[in-house]
Amino acid sequence: YIYGDDHGSIVARVDEQDYWFFSNWRWTVKYDKHGKKPYLYRKAYCLAAGRCNKSVYLHVAIKERADPVRPEFHSMVDHENGDSLDCRRFNLNYATPSMNRRNIKGQRSLRI
Repeated sequence: YIYGDDHGSIVARVDEQDYWFFSNWRWTVKYDKHGKKPYLYRKAYCLAAGRCNKSVYLHVAIKERADPVRPEFHSMVDHENGDSLDCRRFNLNYATPSMNRRNIKGQRSLRI
């Protein structure tokens, strides 16, 4: 598990191979635009230009490390089971926005 706060109340589940790599950073919690789903993220720093305002999300970083080639038009990383803190590799897939919307709780449909 990777912790998103100092109290241990927000944790992301990751594979062992990813734990040893991603536990080197301090992760914090950011909620989705509805304030319901928590995601772990960190700020990226640019050495040459000082600070960067880029957020690095844990689930995206894990998927990009596992599978660096992103299919065309697949602009996001989707949690297959809908749990935003389950960041194990088998649960993460590249998705288009429409594919991601199909994975919303209560609106699941078969993927072809």
